[in-house]
Amino acid sequence: MVELGELLPHRMDLEAGGGFDPKLLPAHGGVYAIADGDGRPILMAACEGLRRVVAARLSGPGEGPSKRANLAEVARRVYWTATFGAFETSLRYHAIARQLYPRDYRERLGFGPAWFIRGDAREPIPRITVVKEYGDDGAAYVGPFATRGDAVDTVGVLEDAFDLCRKYDILRQAPRGQACEYLEMGKCPAPCDGRWPMEAYRASIGAAMAFAAGSRAGRIGELDAMMRAAATQLQFERAAAIRQTMERARSHFAREAARLAGRLEDFRWLIVQRGGPRSRSEKKMLIKPFFASWRAVIEGAATTMADLTEAAGSWLARARTECEAVGDLTERSERVWCVSHFLFKGNDAPGVFVAANGGATAEEIVARARKRFLKTERAESGAGEASATPAGSGGPPDPPQ
Repeated sequence: MVELGELLPHRMDLEAGGGFDPKLLPAHGGVYAIADGDGRPILMAACEGLRRVVAARLSGPGEGPSKRANLAEVARRVYWTATFGAFETSLRYHAIARQLYPRDYRERLGFGPAWFIRGDAREPIPRITVVKEYGDDGAAYVGPFATRGDAVDTVGVLEDAFDLCRKYDILRQAPRGQACEYLEMGKCPAPCDGRWPMEAYRASIGAAMAFAAGSRAGRIGELDAMMRAAATQLQFERAAAIRQTMERARSHFAREAARLAGRLEDFRWLIVQRGGPRSRSEKKMLIKPFFASWRAVIEGAATTMADLTEAAGSWLARARTECEAVGDLTERSERVWCVSHFLFKGNDAPGVFVAANGGATAEEIVARARKRFLKTERAESGAGEASATPAGSGGPPDPPQ
């Protein structure tokens, strides 16, 4: 088993019965573990106020129907590491939990999976599928989507817009498959029985993935031309069906559910968070960047709010630069889940989240950071950000969706 001290560098010994001076713990957030006398974890959790939450957990048994175990009877040590915002807390908790609880750490996380669609036009019999972990296999991945249902709906839209096969078991028999009812409905050119060359079908898979990633003008133009041709030939029912397909494709990718969807390689974000304890002084308030991509989430060096103008340009440039991969594919996917969990919150996400390739400028980053941190800090007179976990809950930040 990994030693707690290797994962959580700060330690405090407790008196018999769990007694301690709360002032020995910092007031800001962190990931913490309560351990017994042999250093074995009794509880590991995360919070946005270590002093308050740990004190509550060691205050003795609860009361009423939600009565919980009296940890003070067996607790002898507290280990912790500092964090200064909900995103950093979630990131730290994930890294520590997967080492401390390798069998069931996903069940302990405060975020669920993000979803992607996968398509590889090079495969002998290709198809578009829904996945939550991506591979380094040369396939095209598009996402993230907040729910599996959103990703499944996207596949359905692509099947309609590009006349893709809905019955993969039959397609796998190509060119000796038996065409299904979709051929009769005019919604599939039947690559399964060889009427449509598999090479052309593979090209359609590639075009559909490019459409999902944002290259939509070409196919929309083709559908519009097909609709007009059908109307000219007085095939009004077919023209109406094509129009419906075209409108569904347009509206689907304009929905909030597909707002973040793009090529996996383009998943690059600059995330600006607090980098130290709260302060209303620009010269003392620390701001810290995280550089997120599909290959890694890397923490940068903190600077003061007063010096952010000088740092913002280099932060943005670094976020746009490809980085070395960190961790295995599972860990990388889970890090993208964590980032996506906060991106899906939109304007309610804590901190500043900037699409690195979205045209943002250094000046905009500074303005957003000042509005998010400095003005909020002064308005609240040092009051805490909304806690990722309720006081005394001891659970991971933000319950899974």
